[in-house]
Amino acid sequence: MPSLLKGSCHCERVTFEVQSHTPYAYMYCYCSICRVTNGSGGFGINIMGQTDTLKIKGEEYIKVFRAKRGTNKDGTVKYTTNERSYCTECASFLWAFDEAYAQWMYPFPSAIKSDLPQASQINHIFTDSKPSWVPLPVLGYKTPEGKGEELTDTQTGIKHRFYAEYPDEGIEQWHKRVGVFVE
Repeated sequence: MPSLLKGSCHCERVTFEVQSHTPYAYMYCYCSICRVTNGSGGFGINIMGQTDTLKIKGEEYIKVFRAKRGTNKDGTVKYTTNERSYCTECASFLWAFDEAYAQWMYPFPSAIKSDLPQASQINHIFTDSKPSWVPLPVLGYKTPEGKGEELTDTQTGIKHRFYAEYPDEGIEQWHKRVGVFVE
C-alpha cells in the first residue's frame, strides 16, 4: 500500500494529503529554478505523489507559478510547463505539477509533515548550475565531476551520486532500483 504523505504550508491555511509509491527524498536539484523558488540552502528536493489521490483543504489560498525558461524567437518570454503551487498567505511552496506527467504531482519535502524515510543514496543533479557559495558534500578527497560517479560518506554510509544535468534514471526507476518502491 502506498505511503500517505500529509503536508501543509507554514500558516496551515492549505493542507493536503497524497499517496506516494516514491516517498524517499533522495534527489537534490541545484538548478536555478529549484534553488530560487524553494528558498533553500542551494537545492530543491524531489519526491512524487499520485495526482488522483490528492486531497486539498484551503484551495482558495493556492496560486500557481510558472518559471521563465528563456525567450521565444519572437522575443516573448518562454515559460516552463511545470507549475509550482504555493500559498498566497505565507508563500510556502507546496508541490509542482506538469501536465505532461499528469498522473503525478511532486510535493516539496519541506511541506510534508509526515516522517519521510531516509535515503541510502542521494543524487545531486544539475551540479553545473549551483552557485559557488553552495558546497557539495566533501566525501574523502575526491571532488565530484558531475558524471554520475558515486562516492560514499564514510560517517553515514550514504552513497552520493553527482550529475551535471538530469540523470537518465527517473524518480520511480530510482526507487525500484534501490528496492524502496512502495507497492
